[in-house]
Amino acid sequence: MLRVDGELMLVQNERQVEAESARGARALNLRRLVAGMATRASGLTPTTVEMTRLLTHHLVGHSHALALAFDEGIGALRRAGVSPMMLRSLVAPRAARFAKLMESADSWLEKCGLRDERADARLAATALGAEPVPEFEQVEQAVLRGLGHWENADLEFFEGVHQNIRGRNGRGLVIELPTARAFRAKSGMESLLTKLERRWAAQPDSPSIDFVEPDQPGQETVIEAQHAESEARVVAHAVLDALSRGTPVDGIAVVTLDSSQSFLEPLRTELNLAKIPFTEPRGRPAVASPRAHAALELLKLARGALTRDGLVDLLLTPDLRPERWLQTRERRALHRLVRELERLPLNTDSSGTELLGALAEPDGSEVRSLAHAALKRMLLDLEYLKGPSQRSRLGSAWRSLLDALGMLETNPNALERGLDVANATELLQSLGDDAAGLRALLTAVERTESAAAALGFGDQQLLAGEYLQEIEAALTGVGPATGAGRAGAVWVARPADVAGLRHEVVVVCRASKSHLDCSTSSAELSLGEPLMQALPWSLRPPAAMEQAGFAELGLAWATVHASRVVVTFSRDETGNRDGPSRWTEALRGYPKRHLEPTSPLHSGARRVRALAAPNGGALRRMRVERARSDFFLRRAGEDPYTGRAPSLPRLVRGDSPEHPVAVTTLERYLRCPFLAFAEAGLRATRRSEDGDTIDARIRGRLLHQSLAAGMEAASRLPSNASASERQAAALNAAEVYLTSQGRSPLRRAAMQNLVADAAALIRWSAGADDPLLFLEAERAFGQAEKWGPLALEGVYVSGRIDRIDASPSRKRLRIIDYKSGGQPTRKEWHHELLQPW
Repeated sequence: MLRVDGELMLVQNERQVEAESARGARALNLRRLVAGMATRASGLTPTTVEMTRLLTHHLVGHSHALALAFDEGIGALRRAGVSPMMLRSLVAPRAARFAKLMESADSWLEKCGLRDERADARLAATALGAEPVPEFEQVEQAVLRGLGHWENADLEFFEGVHQNIRGRNGRGLVIELPTARAFRAKSGMESLLTKLERRWAAQPDSPSIDFVEPDQPGQETVIEAQHAESEARVVAHAVLDALSRGTPVDGIAVVTLDSSQSFLEPLRTELNLAKIPFTEPRGRPAVASPRAHAALELLKLARGALTRDGLVDLLLTPDLRPERWLQTRERRALHRLVRELERLPLNTDSSGTELLGALAEPDGSEVRSLAHAALKRMLLDLEYLKGPSQRSRLGSAWRSLLDALGMLETNPNALERGLDVANATELLQSLGDDAAGLRALLTAVERTESAAAALGFGDQQLLAGEYLQEIEAALTGVGPATGAGRAGAVWVARPADVAGLRHEVVVVCRASKSHLDCSTSSAELSLGEPLMQALPWSLRPPAAMEQAGFAELGLAWATVHASRVVVTFSRDETGNRDGPSRWTEALRGYPKRHLEPTSPLHSGARRVRALAAPNGGALRRMRVERARSDFFLRRAGEDPYTGRAPSLPRLVRGDSPEHPVAVTTLERYLRCPFLAFAEAGLRATRRSEDGDTIDARIRGRLLHQSLAAGMEAASRLPSNASASERQAAALNAAEVYLTSQGRSPLRRAAMQNLVADAAALIRWSAGADDPLLFLEAERAFGQAEKWGPLALEGVYVSGRIDRIDASPSRKRLRIIDYKSGGQPTRKEWHHELLQPW
């Protein structure tokens, strides 16, 4: 398009403003222009995303997730230019509900001196005809460039701009759009242009459309990868190839259609391996920062059920200052606390006291008592955070606790280590990412609290879980500030960020059907299809088909000025086959697309750096792995690396009193040698599911402890006590112990079964005519115990003796080991083969 005097360029972001200004044109950011005009017209302060979410949650009064859905619907209606009066005239589900919500929100915002910024386009369009607009003085023609998405209210504003300029004898507004050749996907372009033609066909004077041709017929390459990791490798290789051709580094853009970390993290890894300088405006999410993750974990633990793994995760935060809970700065004390927590059989504590009770069980260990005291202090802090409390007080208490734990500042020792270590680029980068993530979290907190104060919700009573939901919702719109980083770096961005900009090489990644054709409309999800269909077509939010057309329009703008385009796509995250999008299939280079091997070791793989020559150790490992493959696939001969396991006694130990093996462990290993090799040789462990259910291990421990408590209570009675009195005392002590261990409803139900089992064994034992009397229970033997390890045919074992009975003269002893099974017969009893259940 030819330049004219008095021309004003309207673009989508500040990067485009800079690009237009560098070419000598006058340019304005469209969004800032609309916001400024709306502020002048209303005299009210615009809301933030956090404000509208909090207000909708207050008005809806339901769960936070439902409030977010309603807020999405209200935003879609305001951007489409729908008024509450229009909604009340419709006979459709949810119409009256949304009309009432919008009216209540408008009234509340007006009292607070605020306006919903999502209605700015319509408000600015109304203000265009009321008074002169300073931005349009001496403007003969306005050109809208790089537009990749619009709402109905935006079109109303464009029409107002056009009429305002035409009213002063100007040429009006010109909207630039890529041509069909640049658009490539013909169906998406036709759907968008049809709606514009339908709207403006009846108007005598409407904005004109100028179609932009590609600068030159670009070379197009399509590469199909197997998964996200191989696709990231392809993208990095394409950047290296462009650099080798002499392309400036800032003349390359990587446009991604997938903002998930499952793809961006491999892409960062490959770009760093290739030593390519790149910049991304958003960076890693805040929750990827260890300190930000630990700060949110504090609120999660205070919200409800405690988890042992959550506590361990919090305590293992790098550079955590543990003295608040441990009363010492020694890291060894922190590691001891972590070990004690990891040994607990219980993982989920719904009541908040079961983990503490498990550590309170006496075992004569000083470490256990210190861990109990530390956990008690932690639980007091979490209980204080739980609330309910005023939002401002809850946030202040949370930040005070974070400050006491050293999470709000970078540890100087960690920074010093990073500066001292040679080639510590990755360490310093991780410290920077950690600090940026924490800043993003604090920014989200500040925005949430400022929004609440502006709406008058600062003194609202909240629980920790509600406060956490607000912070997590605010984090979705706050990214770690990574700085501009524009000079001499590859630009990794979304299509809208590079729309209309000039790059010599554009790499479009994740251009598959699931990321481009299967677009979803948040308006359809929140408003519902009946309400969408009931709205007039000129006031209807974009549906899924229009969203897909906008996505293709954004790609057309991103590639219209590129001399070379590389497009990649791959399978989806579940490993299913994900075909190319229709935009990808429309590329000239699609029929001869390249297939990228899965492994970077493949001879045809596009690598970011050359493979190093294998050394002797690598060759030996290769031979071992090939031997293993031959054995498992073709049953080749056995050798020490395949079918022949090493000596188990050497792995299990138990060969000296200093290294005994537990009796139960030895028993399991004798039953299953492969289990012994997996646990002792491969260090494989079995992980139990979280919950309040009682597994076999916990059940056995509780039953043993209850029986010990019952028999010890009975043995403390006078010698002249009757059998019924001893039985009653034992039953009562066992029931008291088991009742104290069940605090959640599900756990109490399981405890009732244990009480019945313990009672049956106590009654059976007390009713037997037995010359041997109870002596003691749960006698431990092993290293550091009063009874040392026991020698068993050359193997030293440790463990616990469930019960020991003795005659009054102590000349006869009986060792009892509780097992699951049926009730023993009298014959077994007389032969002293007692194995009760």
